[in-house]
Amino acid sequence: MTTAYIMKRCNSIAFASSFEHLPIKFGDKELSNSIFISDKPNPNYSFTKKSITIEDIPEGRIANLQQYIDTFEQMTKTNEVVSMQTTANIPTFIVELAREVNRTVKVPTCNDDIDRIAIEDWDYSDFVTDFFNTDDARDPVALSTIDGYKDAFINFIDNRDYFEDHGLSPKFLDWIKYIYHLLSSGELQIDVLKLLNNNGVQTVNLEKANPIDYEEKEVTDVEPISLFNDIKIVIDKEDTNTSSKSALYKPDREGLKKATLGNSTQLEAFSKNKFTVIHTKKSANIDDSQTYHRNHDILHSLARNGVVCSPDTGAELSLSKLMNKLKTYEKFNIVFVHPSYELKVTRGDYPSELVEPSYTINSGELLAIVYRYISINFFGYCSVFTEGMEELEYLI
Repeated sequence: MTTAYIMKRCNSIAFASSFEHLPIKFGDKELSNSIFISDKPNPNYSFTKKSITIEDIPEGRIANLQQYIDTFEQMTKTNEVVSMQTTANIPTFIVELAREVNRTVKVPTCNDDIDRIAIEDWDYSDFVTDFFNTDDARDPVALSTIDGYKDAFINFIDNRDYFEDHGLSPKFLDWIKYIYHLLSSGELQIDVLKLLNNNGVQTVNLEKANPIDYEEKEVTDVEPISLFNDIKIVIDKEDTNTSSKSALYKPDREGLKKATLGNSTQLEAFSKNKFTVIHTKKSANIDDSQTYHRNHDILHSLARNGVVCSPDTGAELSLSKLMNKLKTYEKFNIVFVHPSYELKVTRGDYPSELVEPSYTINSGELLAIVYRYISINFFGYCSVFTEGMEELEYLI
């Protein structure tokens, strides 16, 4: 079995959710020979104290094309693998992609319990006389109808999808407009306005008379560091996978149907000239059964990874700059650190299902972008078979 591509210069690729997990997969010598890429130092770990930007990465001593040709000829003659760079001299690039940040944001208030009580206890006499054409505010038929309205609306509070399969009468919509001023929950106000709009009711006056209630809240968010904030990504807002529990995404049938008919997210990305990540494919749709000795595992891995669109910006993006710097090295290890990565740390000698980045959807798509960059710049399309592959077959 061959253990590496002749032209394979990325010695290993890894992903981690935190710096503290790196010693699990990297030895002390590898970490002591690390190059930390970030926009600020991290004083908690000795191997990340001194950071540099992408522009400051030192030029590697790349072997030229003739050296690779000479190496190939020597391997052919001696039938052995010749290393062009010793393991001790292989640098380990630690690249911080994103970090958690605390911020104060305004979010709609949530007072559903208070709203339930208000709706139950409100005096509906005015509504009875104005909307049921009666002078009797205690009209039993009208009160029975309103009780039904209240029960239905409380079900809506408990389950915002409650009215999806229900036809709403004009009188019920009028009642909802009537009780709107009782609502103190900003979240419920927004959902009620959507409900009314979806049923053809104009809500401009309601919104002006009863502004949506917001409150300030401290939240923890994940955002790319300044070095990579030029990577703009369009995500599939209708993705049914809220988070991935393995490196292999498993979309539902409806998701696959949408992918077949054409995805609006992809069209949006083309129009906005941004990266697009859509989790629908399980393979590259290449039939390997007829070409067993020409496997396409890395192509399948790229398909599963989900990056379907790359922008044409006219300017060199940060990740392109990083790749060009890495190309000056004969060999290197690289690990990308992102808090939305769902595992502690994973490391592999080549792209595969076991090392494909697994992350929280709508938060960690930058991992999918860098995985594609590394795969297409430093690996061929075939798998790298090693002696450990037989054991891995039992793990997949």
